[in-house]
Amino acid sequence: MFRRYPFWGWLLVSILLWGAAAIKYNYYKQELTPVQMASTISDDLHRHENVFETLSKNKTLIAKIFAGTLTHTETEYLIHQPFCLYVFDTSKLVFWNNNQAIIPYDPRCSSKGNLFYRDGDIYVQRCYHVGGDNSAQQLVVLIPIATIYQFENAYLKSHFAASEEIPISTKILPNPIKDSQPIYSVNGKALFYLHFQKNDVQSWMPDKTLVGLILLALIA
Repeated sequence: MFRRYPFWGWLLVSILLWGAAAIKYNYYKQELTPVQMASTISDDLHRHENVFETLSKNKTLIAKIFAGTLTHTETEYLIHQPFCLYVFDTSKLVFWNNNQAIIPYDPRCSSKGNLFYRDGDIYVQRCYHVGGDNSAQQLVVLIPIATIYQFENAYLKSHFAASEEIPISTKILPNPIKDSQPIYSVNGKALFYLHFQKNDVQSWMPDKTLVGLILLALIA
């Protein structure tokens, strides 16, 4: 084709490359808007909630946790869950899957979810009462939202769990204010709100892929 119609062939290639560059630029530019960043946090939260929902329905595994009969494979499975898991039996902590934070038993813990603060970390806390709301057997999950360090260095950086592109100046609020973005649970409950500082919303810088597409389009 290019030998018979060199001009039109290369023109078509150039148009396709410019089109690909424009699509990529628009996609990543939209990723850094407050609405899209809130959506990124929501999607990450829902992913964690769905994993916990699946775990809470595994009656056999839950029974083995309370009985203290977990196999090594099952213990490793629980350790590698993407959240902090705590299991209480009559107010006694009988299992936890990490040492990131140890929390006390709270009989009022809600299955709908709420914000939970611990040593600079911000989580969504959800509970599952085994056998019903009045049961003394309880699974508690802490889903990470953000880690805020009072002092930072090369190793300790404040960040949002869903994406490091989200400005750390973004406020996580229990109640809405003007221009805040709601974050809903997978069940549709508003768990918290995000308020982005306009001056801190990052401008996206072209990456190597976009630069390459533009250069190829210019050459073509």
